[in-house]
Amino acid sequence: MAIISGRYGQVNFVGAETYVRSWSFDWNAENYDSTNFDESSGGRSYVAGMPGWSGTFETYFSTGNTATPGTSGAITLRTSATGTVDLYHGGAILMSMAITAPVDGLVTQTYTFQGIGTPAQTTA
Repeated sequence: MAIISGRYGQVNFVGAETYVRSWSFDWNAENYDSTNFDESSGGRSYVAGMPGWSGTFETYFSTGNTATPGTSGAITLRTSATGTVDLYHGGAILMSMAITAPVDGLVTQTYTFQGIGTPAQTTA
């Protein structure tokens, strides 16, 4: 497995993809406690529940970023700017957008999204 630089990363989401500078992706599953009175191990036991995914991406502020919370569409998260390898994609809903304007830096927009269904993963 190769170690790669994030400098070629990319996000595609209509209305919110101008000047993207970073993204994060969280894929997880719920965990249900199935411990009962007859548990002989002395510890808790668990059963895997429903999977889900979500994440964030940060852009430099641009009036070209027109997507607002509640917007849904296809999202693609790439670690490489070329081809169709090293990416995650699926349907998503933008849950929030935060704008940060520091006195000593560039204005940024941070979007939070919730994935719909199961994300597709393509790797080399």
